[in-house]
Amino acid sequence: MDKKPFLTYEQQIARLIERGMKINDHERALAVLNRVGFYRLGCYWFDMRDLHSKKFYKGATFEDVLAIYEFDKKLRSLLFSAIEDIEIYFRNAVAHHLGQSGAYQYLTPEKFYDPSKHSKWMAKYQIELQKSKESFLKKSKENDLPILEIWAATQIMSFGTLQFLLKMMVGSDQDEIAKVFKIENKILISWLGAINDLRNGTAHFGYLWNRSFKFPPKFPNKGLIPSFDDLLNSLQENQKNRTKLYSMICIIAHMSEVIDKDSVWPASLCQHLAKFPNSPHLKITAMGAPNNWKSHGFWRHLPP
Repeated sequence: MDKKPFLTYEQQIARLIERGMKINDHERALAVLNRVGFYRLGCYWFDMRDLHSKKFYKGATFEDVLAIYEFDKKLRSLLFSAIEDIEIYFRNAVAHHLGQSGAYQYLTPEKFYDPSKHSKWMAKYQIELQKSKESFLKKSKENDLPILEIWAATQIMSFGTLQFLLKMMVGSDQDEIAKVFKIENKILISWLGAINDLRNGTAHFGYLWNRSFKFPPKFPNKGLIPSFDDLLNSLQENQKNRTKLYSMICIIAHMSEVIDKDSVWPASLCQHLAKFPNSPHLKITAMGAPNNWKSHGFWRHLPP
């Protein structure tokens, strides 16, 4: 039995007005509902209404909803671009370190610190290998030779499977990769787990700006990476912000600059955060960012 009746776009607008939302441009709102959908936009007006009465707070407007929707859309695009660069970097880094001991050593369980997990990883990898549409696999599959060198294998793994492989690597190999970012290997692994969670959200076009993530990342101790000190101070005041997006943005900014010292991503991201919608019902602090985020070490060196 249907619990909620179907509503036309006109009826959806009427429902929003009935619940207290101000709509200044009826035709524009109609076009946006037709293009985006009532349910998806609901993620963006969720914090603008009372959960019990379902009435919108005084002053809530459809323009505010559209502003935060467009902000989130651009944010998602920026994050996906940075994560792509990070993912490509780690595909190469893992292949380079494992490849030093042989092109096919990754297939040998004893080469990893916990051989018992290798079979589980291998099963995931083989499924991805079988499903892969990469052109360089055609000849191999036709000749029934699906055994790839590590530098080819890392190109067809999902990011989650690549992360699994990194977690199995011996500590010295993990340390070699992690030290580039001036962090311990356990912190790197937590970062990649959190980035993979974020990656899935961006790849499926989910809303991001104020969501919480399943895998809160670990952080280096204060003083080890000066740019993180301001963030760590703010997290001491509110530990829940460890699961929020701003913490992930800071990590990605750091990694982006390490991977490419000429990266313009931190500047682009900073400029976008500065355009956060101006509305009494939308607060950048819901992202886990403090009000003084612009003074944080990640952004201080950037041009205004």
